[in-house]
Amino acid sequence: CSISVKVLSSARERRWFLSAPYMLAGNGAAPVVAQGIERCPSARGEICAVSKDGFRERVTGPGFRLQVMSCDPHGHFTVYPPGFVPFARTAVAPVGLSGEVHPGDLRTAPAIKWRRSLFEAPVALAAGPAWQRDLGRIDRLQRRHSETAARILGLSPDIESMTVERIRGVLDLPGIAHEKARRDFASAADSVHRASALLPVLAAVVLDGGVCARILGAGFLAGLWGRPVLFDARTATVFPAPGTAPVPALRAASAKPHESVPEPPGDPPNLAPSASAARQVPPPCTDAPSD
Repeated sequence: CSISVKVLSSARERRWFLSAPYMLAGNGAAPVVAQGIERCPSARGEICAVSKDGFRERVTGPGFRLQVMSCDPHGHFTVYPPGFVPFARTAVAPVGLSGEVHPGDLRTAPAIKWRRSLFEAPVALAAGPAWQRDLGRIDRLQRRHSETAARILGLSPDIESMTVERIRGVLDLPGIAHEKARRDFASAADSVHRASALLPVLAAVVLDGGVCARILGAGFLAGLWGRPVLFDARTATVFPAPGTAPVPALRAASAKPHESVPEPPGDPPNLAPSASAARQVPPPCTDAPSD
């Protein structure tokens, strides 16, 4: 049977989160966030005073404490490493702490290309052997990761067609092949066949330096997490993930909550001023350093 994947609904769940590189500190110390974060993603032109302010201990991934930043006047926010989203135990993209794609020959089997990410689950489920527990049943976590992967790729039948088009554009997927995969996924008899429908789509995803940003953008459009904002350590700039800028046309009053684009309490600083001004949403930032 299929496992329901949670689609975010509350304003707090849908708020933005910041993704930035982490660096290995050496001597067995926990990784540290990249230097240069000087502006809060809630800023709309005003000056931010950003400083480090302790750590958030992790009960989920990536397995080490995360940096908490304090912003005057916007409050606290947590910095997540590339590939990780709030509350996730497993990375959503096969990248390292600094954002680089895990090494390996991209011509190898999908299980190698997508290792150490949730996409490894549907690849294994389709090819076998499945992850198993007592009585030989397919592991619920494997099925849940597979359903989440299908939603990121725009294959889930309950995703509105306009959102599917946006996900397809963000991931740069071929339209005809993607539509066939959607039909195969919808008509699949069981979780193994649904996982098999993902394989041609995964094969079309380009594993380059931008794959993490594209997957984060697709997951946001699918309603799986809040608006991802990325920090580029080379240029010390903050910018939105692909496909995540507000699109007023998708915010019809009749749209269901999971069909509209989630609105965080503040836009990234380099979004079009007209878009931010039109919304005029107050920018509270209340991500206190506690789990």
